[in-house]
Amino acid sequence: MAINFPNGLIARECEWRFCSLTSENAHEVFVDAMRKRQTDPESVEFFSRLPKSLRALGYATPPMQIQMEANSDNGRQTLLNR
Repeated sequence: MAINFPNGLIARECEWRFCSLTSENAHEVFVDAMRKRQTDPESVEFFSRLPKSLRALGYATPPMQIQMEANSDNGRQTLLNR
């Protein structure tokens, strides 16, 4: 679903909705969302192979699948054979 409104209007609506939550409700929603987050094993392996200096960037911007494949031994062969 695409939202076709200016960012300012979207931000205003989000702020209004956020401010209408009770602190208990906001906490509950946040904790629930955090518990539902999962990182797939392939991503964990990819991130663990990054140099420490690049891990924060890797966590912040998940790579495309083809980039992850390119960094695995089998993936290099897969990309070369395309």
